[in-house]
Amino acid sequence: GNTVSFRANFSEAVNVTGIPELLLSNGAVATYSSAFTSGLTLVFRYLVAAGTNYGNLSIVGSGSVGSIKDAAGNSFTIPNFAPLSLGISIDATIPIMTISSLTVQNTGSTNDSQIIIQVSSTENIYVNNALGAPVLLLDPVAKGTISAPSGAGASYFYTFTVSPNANLTSAGQQYEINVAPTSIGGLVTDAAGNPNTVTPFSWTYDSEAPQPTISVSTSNIVPVSDGGFTNEQALDITFNTGEVTTNFVSNDITIQGGGSLTNFTSVNQSEYTADFSANSNGVQKLIIPAGVFTDAAGNNNIQAEYTWTYDSVSPFLANITFTGATGGTFGGIQHAKIGDNLDIALTFSEAVTLGSGLLPSLSNSGALTLQSGNGSTSLVFRYTVISGTQYNTSSLEISPGNVGSSLTDLAGNSWTVGNQNNFFNAAGAAGGWSTCLLY
Repeated sequence: GNTVSFRANFSEAVNVTGIPELLLSNGAVATYSSAFTSGLTLVFRYLVAAGTNYGNLSIVGSGSVGSIKDAAGNSFTIPNFAPLSLGISIDATIPIMTISSLTVQNTGSTNDSQIIIQVSSTENIYVNNALGAPVLLLDPVAKGTISAPSGAGASYFYTFTVSPNANLTSAGQQYEINVAPTSIGGLVTDAAGNPNTVTPFSWTYDSEAPQPTISVSTSNIVPVSDGGFTNEQALDITFNTGEVTTNFVSNDITIQGGGSLTNFTSVNQSEYTADFSANSNGVQKLIIPAGVFTDAAGNNNIQAEYTWTYDSVSPFLANITFTGATGGTFGGIQHAKIGDNLDIALTFSEAVTLGSGLLPSLSNSGALTLQSGNGSTSLVFRYTVISGTQYNTSSLEISPGNVGSSLTDLAGNSWTVGNQNNFFNAAGAAGGWSTCLLY
């Protein structure tokens, strides 16, 4: 973009018509500008184009535009002229400056708190017209330091050190380094004064270990809680690595309890899914051990695990007892009287939960209320003897009624009634509870 002006001195006065040109050794032309000293000297100008480089610029002839003639009409032509050096070199190439590091790539991540920064250029670096290292600007300036430079010519090295408070979030701390503007670091150019072009260098410092998580759900997308129960053998598993990773694979997962994982699939670089199938009832456990994968910065993962119980066995009634009959025993038969509260305890093989508003029924149509034990192995129901009631225990029965499908264990298996319909009769003798007669 610079304009080079030079004077051409002739052996005699010349006359100019039009705008004559002189041919230059780099293939460009210089155009006539003005004349003085009675026509013995002409001024020409040459506009330097971007990207033009030439070591020793010379005049090699005259162009075809306009004319330069002496008083007798003789034209200035190439045969009358030998190349003449102008004594200047042309450098119109913009130097390219690069900021880099051997530790981390541009826009990459690292867990190194100290890295070497290199600033290099395609030409020697000048600051305010003197050879020297450029000043670097750090963003954010409060979370790191840059050392004094070493090096010379077209390459300089700096040491960057992270401040102790730099990594404040799990996402890490982002940094950017650029050459300081002229107002701060001076004018950075090549030897010819061409300004450098440079692209900022950025990276993320991340010293936090990735924390993976595991989630489990049924085919109907019902979550199975960590430590919980399910009666579904086939489950959907989701693994989240907590951060972007490229080296988490299915073999990184430890399975305890005899189940199997299939169809391990990467949804993206931090989320993976798989199908799980339990081989037997019991505790199932998935473990991602510590150190099996890394994040983009090279940090090893923290261990994650998830445990649940697969239970496909329905609860069954193990025993029945009752208390509260106060009418005494006559002829080996325990009697209950009006107003007695008979508490009937149904003991199951495992903890069960009874659905709201649902109760077993008595064969004498007596009303039962749930007293306690919902969520445990023993449900206690109360029956209050009312006036006019008389029922011999030999035929008094308690049956599931509409309770069966709504009384479930922690895994959701329903109470399977089987042969346990007449609990007072069937379980009475085996359970050893006392008989009663209601009045």
